[in-house]
Amino acid sequence: MATSPPTEKSEIVEHVVLFNIKDEEEEHHPSKVNDMINGLNALNSLDSVVYLTAGPILRTRSLPPSLKFTHMLHARYLTRADLSHYSLHDAHVSVVNSLVKPLCDDVMAVDWSAQLVGPTIPRPGSGMRFTFFKVEDDDGVEDERQRKRFLRD
Repeated sequence: MATSPPTEKSEIVEHVVLFNIKDEEEEHHPSKVNDMINGLNALNSLDSVVYLTAGPILRTRSLPPSLKFTHMLHARYLTRADLSHYSLHDAHVSVVNSLVKPLCDDVMAVDWSAQLVGPTIPRPGSGMRFTFFKVEDDDGVEDERQRKRFLRD
């Protein structure tokens, strides 16, 4: 895994995946949920991954309240190509198909490019807070532009 010196400014690709475990799976099969988290965390060893960790979400606030997630994966990559390589890697595809899909009724992934100042790997025990929001306008034109820009990139 690569790290940058604390004073170096670098562009990094952030990848966050939110998972909602089916209620019956979490209640009746906690070992399957642990297997999923362990499988996801094992993907940290792939060459294209700079940093990856997965685990339960401590607290969620969402509107509407019906939008809920129980677990999260946060990963970092040096380039978009590295993220693409990770997404297509046999180990990733296997974990998703055998451990994630059978347990989850909802999954949401968000990727973005960030300018980091400091290390690319958070210190052990660090906490992270992510807030995702949708900006709405009166005519929906900006939403359509953003959607097209995302699809183009």
